[in-house]
Amino acid sequence: MVLLWPDVSHFKAASDQLHAAPCVMQRLPTRLARNVGVNPYGADMDSIELTDHELGRGMELRLEHRRALSDETDALVENWWVTGVLVGPDEDPGPDEAQLEVVQARLVRCPLGRPDLLMTLDGMEADLGAVGYAVLDDTGDIREDLSSVSGIGSYLLIVDSVTVDKRFAGREVGRWIVAEAVSALNAGVALAAAIAAPLDGSQGAAREHACEKLRAVWSSIGFVDVDTTGSDSVLVLNPELKTTYARLQRLRNRFGVAARS
Repeated sequence: MVLLWPDVSHFKAASDQLHAAPCVMQRLPTRLARNVGVNPYGADMDSIELTDHELGRGMELRLEHRRALSDETDALVENWWVTGVLVGPDEDPGPDEAQLEVVQARLVRCPLGRPDLLMTLDGMEADLGAVGYAVLDDTGDIREDLSSVSGIGSYLLIVDSVTVDKRFAGREVGRWIVAEAVSALNAGVALAAAIAAPLDGSQGAAREHACEKLRAVWSSIGFVDVDTTGSDSVLVLNPELKTTYARLQRLRNRFGVAARS
C-alpha cells in the first residue's frame, strides 16, 4: 500500500493568515493487527503489549499551527504542535474511537535574515535563545562556520520540546514522530536544531546523564553537535541530506510503515 504524505510546508506565517491556521493529519498505518486486544486503548494500558509493527501501523501524525494575529512574536515565528496518536484497529476510526496521544512535541519555525530573531527567540524561552545564539549570527542568518552542515533554505526549524507516554518509553517512538514532523515541515528549511536538555528540572550528575542520553537520541536521527557549552549541547541537522532520510526510513521499517513512493 502506498502512503500519501500531504505537504504542509507551504503554510508560512503571513499577515493574512487566520488564527485557526491549519490542522493537518497524516495517517501512518498500513494495517493494524486485529488480534492484539487494543480496543479501547485507555482502559488498561499497562496490560497492552503491542509489537513495534503493530504500534507503528496504528499511529497518526498530527500537526497543528496556530497564530494570534495581534501578537508580534507570532508574526516572526511559527509554533507547530506535533502529536503522535495511537488509534483503534479500524481502518477509518470514527470520532468516538479510542485514541491515545503517545508523543507530544513542539517545533518552532522562523525565517532567517531577521536581526531581531535572536532577541525574539531568547524572549520566548531560554532554550530557544540558547539554540539561537549557537546557530545564528547577529543578522539572524546561519553562522558562516555552520555553512558546511546547513542546507539551502530561508527557515530555521527548532525542536523545542518532546514528551513520550512513559508506557512507550525506550522504543524510539518519540524520535520517530519528531523525524516525521521534521520531514513534513522541511521545505525551505536550511537547518533544524535541537538542544539536549531534559524537561524534568534535574541538576548535577543526573542532568548530565540525561543530556548525554538526549544527545544519543538526536544523533541517532542525524543531528550533530555544534555547541557544547556545559552539559546542554545544541545539535543541528540538514533535513535534505540522504543520510537524514535513510535514518527516517530505518525508523519507518522498524515500525512497519511502508515507504512513500
